[in-house]
Amino acid sequence: MINIDKGVSIILHDWLNVSKDELIHFITDETHLKEAEAVSKWANGADAILKTTILPSHLIQNGDVIESMVDILSNEDVIIALTN
Repeated sequence: MINIDKGVSIILHDWLNVSKDELIHFITDETHLKEAEAVSKWANGADAILKTTILPSHLIQNGDVIESMVDILSNEDVIIALTN
């Protein structure tokens, strides 16, 4: 099993090709704070811009809260949503 930092690097660098000054919006819930910290660490090292939104898990699952963020999300370069 790979560690979380390596996994985040694979996703953001290798798969999504996030580059310097790109805006990453990471949306998650309170059960994925370790993942949020790993994304933050990677973004800082890559000079990417990170916006993190942590929502209550009971709200994020039905999708309405994400739907209400459409205008905000339309300005982001990369959007990652991680929930249960």
